Amino acid sequence: MQVPYEVKPTLYGRGIFSSTTVRRGTLVWSYARSAARTLTEDEARAEVARASPADLQVLLSYSYWCNNGHLLDISEDDGRFFNHSHRPNVALGSVYRRILHREGLASLAAAIDPNDTFALRDIMPGEELLDDYNTYDECPEWYEKVLAENGIDVSYMEVSPSSSDDTQQQQ
Repeated sequence: MQVPYEVKPTLYGRGIFSSTTVRRGTLVWSYARSAARTLTEDEARAEVARASPADLQVLLSYSYWCNNGHLLDISEDDGRFFNHSHRPNVALGSVYRRILHREGLASLAAAIDPNDTFALRDIMPGEELLDDYNTYDECPEWYEKVLAENGIDVSYMEVSPSSSDDTQQQQ
């Protein structure tokens, strides 16, 4: 993490809470500086095939498909505690790049790693850092099947944005 934070219990497990004011546009989480592992689709298939049931649950719960078609395993990084919301206050660099382009700031957008995470607005101390998982790349069909077979429920991502409590668990 690139900002001061605390991992605290939430209704859905654990979450990341800012320890300081974070200004809009601040790099919150850096892929390059994280403990993440990047797996090609072939490597992901092999990892799924050889993992013990416990290790498979961890992999499936704390990984996502990123913008380059690779599986990003963040199970050893505190970034795994970003919870989902339809009203996020942080977003992947790929989302933040599009925002900067719309605002006429293409030169700034060019330098952004699509797998980093940025503050979408000012975030106050004590506020949970929330991301919208629907902005991540879609899983390959075989991986969706593995998620379902192992009881990993991602249906919370389909909750209507008008829901009164749209903050949902990581998995």
